Amino acid sequence: AIDGLPDTSSVFADEGSAAHELGEICLTTGAAASEWVGKPLIEWSAWTVTAEMADYVQQYVDYVKSLGGEQDYEIRCDFSEWVPAGFGTSDAITYVADTKTLHVVDLKYGQGVKVYADNNTQAILYALGVYDAMTLSHEIERVVITIVQPRLDHIDEWEIGVDDLLSWGE
Repeated sequence: AIDGLPDTSSVFADEGSAAHELGEICLTTGAAASEWVGKPLIEWSAWTVTAEMADYVQQYVDYVKSLGGEQDYEIRCDFSEWVPAGFGTSDAITYVADTKTLHVVDLKYGQGVKVYADNNTQAILYALGVYDAMTLSHEIERVVITIVQPRLDHIDEWEIGVDDLLSWGE
């Protein structure tokens, strides 16, 4: 704590982690977030899901499901080819074969500052890592990066061609 103020940043971080876990559970199992209201989460058993959290997380889940295609969640992204020892976890990735599009979706549960997809360094690095891992098995021509901030009623998408993505990485 600084000057007697409580250390709340860890509370917000834990709440965000709980929201991400709930999103992953719902996307993986097909359950509605509302089914978890009043229940503790598996990894974050200190958190009991509230109706408010369920409503916000459901907005993220619905968005990801609406993309269709081949989906995966909470995927480790290795972007060490561009940043030494660089890696992170992408909240959701979707590959839509018809349009040869890779979607990289990031859930931001905070309610402080709006985060935008356009030239978002973290999201671009995740996109580079996912692209690198998938390029041999999937024909990818475009990448759409999306930031979903349900507590700010904010969904922001930004599209970048693969050539531009790779140029950015250089």
